[in-house]
Amino acid sequence: MKNLKGDYNAAIALALQGLQKTKEPKLQAALYKNLGWALFEQNKLGQAKEYLEKAGELDPQRADTYCLLAQVQEALGDNDNSWLNWEACLILESKVPEVFRWRGDVLQRIRLKPNSRQFRTNP
Repeated sequence: MKNLKGDYNAAIALALQGLQKTKEPKLQAALYKNLGWALFEQNKLGQAKEYLEKAGELDPQRADTYCLLAQVQEALGDNDNSWLNWEACLILESKVPEVFRWRGDVLQRIRLKPNSRQFRTNP
């Protein structure tokens, strides 16, 4: 919730507190994802990437982690890996509203991207 409200320092503090208190991998993955998200929003891309990758290792079924990691990799200029993560973001099951927004954003960009091939019809 703190990330959604733009309170990234609070999101970081809460995630770090939670990580000290749990050994449950899926909960750790959620906390690392939130930590990575907050750091991404603060433009701390290297740290964000590290935490998002850790979240993905702990719970490889979280679409939101891949969506965020793809955005971080794009910001770092790592387009090849970002597209692999966008693919995971698009195909993994999710009911998280942010995932639907991020999916819509990337699909809109794909739709608007100029096509390098022209399709011709025979006269």
